[in-house]
Amino acid sequence: MRAAVMVSTRNLYKDLGPPIKALLVNSDVEKIYLFLEDDDPGVQLPPECEILNVAGYADYWRRSPNATSGWTYMVLMRALFHKLIPEERVLSLDLDAFVLKDVSHLWRMDMRGKLVAGVRETTPLDSPQLPYFNMGFVLLNLDYLRSTGAGDEIERALMNRYLQYPEQHAYNYICGGSVLWLPREYNAGIGTEPYGDPIVRHFMAESKTYRQSEIYRHFAALPWEEIRHDT
Repeated sequence: MRAAVMVSTRNLYKDLGPPIKALLVNSDVEKIYLFLEDDDPGVQLPPECEILNVAGYADYWRRSPNATSGWTYMVLMRALFHKLIPEERVLSLDLDAFVLKDVSHLWRMDMRGKLVAGVRETTPLDSPQLPYFNMGFVLLNLDYLRSTGAGDEIERALMNRYLQYPEQHAYNYICGGSVLWLPREYNAGIGTEPYGDPIVRHFMAESKTYRQSEIYRHFAALPWEEIRHDT
């Protein structure tokens, strides 16, 4: 099954609709897992969405050195995708990452021997020795994360070591040598080099203002009735 996943804290439930609409319009995704803090976010969602209430993991992640006021436990939940999502692979995207062109082919890419498919992030963290990818839009090879034990290593890294950008650092440290690199069009933003005609527009550092963008407003205004639900 072609699956995607998004993570949201309560204060962002109101922003779930636009990126979900963008993904449905521009892919043949069959299921969208939503890692939330409640059983019902109180907003309209399409039938493709399946809510996973992961509030029970809050106490677990509070024992992590990365459980700071700046990073909620919901960010750390990305380390458990390989345990909680049964599919072979999953497309993980931030709520401020908008799919603007068809990405259906990503689920059919050959990912043998690759843990992650993502876009290189051009920041000081990036280096020739260990190219650094952005976690805002990545395809995760869950089967390989499980079979190699890499998924469990990511979880242990977050439980035992403070990391500046918690789950993104952990994924890079563990998976950095096993990445299928995507063109920058698949995660266009400040951190990955802006691109004039993006396939995926990720607002990243612009997250405080992106709700005023034409992209956000377009998908916010798009009626659910005009979006296919034929999976």
